[in-house]
Amino acid sequence: MLLLTILLSATCAGLVTHRLNISKERLSFRVRKAEDVYCTAEQLEDVLNNFFADSYSLVNHCLPRENEADAKIGEAVGQHFSRLKMLIGFYFPGLRPSLSRVTSAAASAYGALQAYNKAPREEKEPLAEILDVSVVEMKEAFEAMKENILTVGAKEHVGRRLVFLNRSQKAMRSSRVMPVAV
Repeated sequence: MLLLTILLSATCAGLVTHRLNISKERLSFRVRKAEDVYCTAEQLEDVLNNFFADSYSLVNHCLPRENEADAKIGEAVGQHFSRLKMLIGFYFPGLRPSLSRVTSAAASAYGALQAYNKAPREEKEPLAEILDVSVVEMKEAFEAMKENILTVGAKEHVGRRLVFLNRSQKAMRSSRVMPVAV
């Protein structure tokens, strides 16, 4: 009887430990995916911000751009958008409204840029104001989405502060959310 009790106790302890380890791994995986979504959103935001900063100026006329550079930027934007859409679709469907807002704002800003570029010189000023408002809306949409990602990540990491809320300068420079030992 004593042997049976010891055997059952060891089995129960092993099962509980196994379940805790699986739960911990699942939690760690989801937090890593939240970090991946955040990093991808930041990369996409950087590409789009650089694109719009290089594409128009409220002081000067539109800066000349090469078709090859446009194609390269378009490819980068497409890759980041598709990765972000895939990650959100698989792991965080609650972030779809944020992604829709970002997509809509980016499309609106791009449409405003196209109208600005095609307009004759005398009609550019009001279009530049519309373009500026569109780019600001896009930036606000990205900030809201990143805040939502942090909120979702915090829910995944119940009971502890998210590591990637405490971003070191080294981590920011390396485009990582979580600090990386160097």
